[in-house]
Amino acid sequence: MSHCLIQQTREKSREVFAVVKERIVTTQPCSVIEEVQQGGQLGELLSFCGPKSTQASVKENSSLHKDSNVSLEIPAHTVIAYGIIELEIKLNGHYELCLMSDTLGGFEVDGPVKKSLVGVSGARDDTPKKSFFQRELEKLRGHFQLLSVLPADTRSSLLQLLKTTMEDREAVSVLESVLDQMCTGKTADLGEVKEASQMQTVQAILNLLEHSDSSPTRSLLSDSSQTPSLLSDSSQTPTLLSDSSQTRSLSDSSQTRSLLSDSSQTPSLLNATHLIISAMDGMTDECLSVLGSCCSPPVLQALQILVQHVAAGSGETLSLSDAGLAVLTEEELYQRTESLFGHSEVTLKREEDTLRTEMKDQPGYLPIVMSITVKGLASLV
Repeated sequence: MSHCLIQQTREKSREVFAVVKERIVTTQPCSVIEEVQQGGQLGELLSFCGPKSTQASVKENSSLHKDSNVSLEIPAHTVIAYGIIELEIKLNGHYELCLMSDTLGGFEVDGPVKKSLVGVSGARDDTPKKSFFQRELEKLRGHFQLLSVLPADTRSSLLQLLKTTMEDREAVSVLESVLDQMCTGKTADLGEVKEASQMQTVQAILNLLEHSDSSPTRSLLSDSSQTPSLLSDSSQTPTLLSDSSQTRSLSDSSQTRSLLSDSSQTPSLLNATHLIISAMDGMTDECLSVLGSCCSPPVLQALQILVQHVAAGSGETLSLSDAGLAVLTEEELYQRTESLFGHSEVTLKREEDTLRTEMKDQPGYLPIVMSITVKGLASLV
């Protein structure tokens, strides 16, 4: 905390530290050209020709026309956009990832104790990281319970729609953006949904949420030019990862709020669905692809057992002879499961008929977003 960079940043209340989670990189050289045309009136006749990038002339009517072309060459392998996760730096030097879209990074200030953030510890301390992991999942229990008590046909339909969404990474991001708008009290703009298949899936999920949620709703409009609005109080909305395309103003971390830490909040179906989609959006492409092939009820139930075991951090082994894990004796399914956990910074080891999980050092947010997605989907089985 005594490093000069830390000290300089702390003096600027609107600056924060962040972790880059994704980048958009050019694969080949490209150029951007801006053409600007301007007109004006002059009282005398003249004409001249400047550099190639700028031309100006005055005709007999004393009207000046100026064309200016500005060209920018961008080489290959250049980062042109990126998404970040902000950090909240504690007074003791430890930090947490701000996984909630409404939670902004910054430095902890002296004063009353604030509610804890929903994040992942990014520095070593005396508290076991797995114990922290378990506490964060427990905060979300209400959302998973709400999903599990839905009518069977609703759960089945929602699970199938989410599985379809997982097959298209762009569809996941689009749906997350739409739900985030509605969760924050805004009307959803479906104009950003470009593909017909994406529109069909997004509309189906919105219709399902509208007709299934018990809280007051307003009718959805099927016309994408309209801006539908759907259910629930925005003050109780969880979200994990903000859309990298969004630009959020930064403020002191003492002004942020952690919604999930308040047990008095009542989850809604919209919030719970948004939670799952936000977690999906935070997963790697490889993780999302593998999980999409593991959405049968028996496999999801087995994955949920493994996730709970990882969160508990007991270090004990699990038996493949247990009814819930027996499906993983099939080699192909085990390989998929091992890949899913591996891409989420969790090691899955098999020794004869037993399984053991081990979280890698400094795993970041990947284990928790994978676990939230798995538990959310398993709640729909």
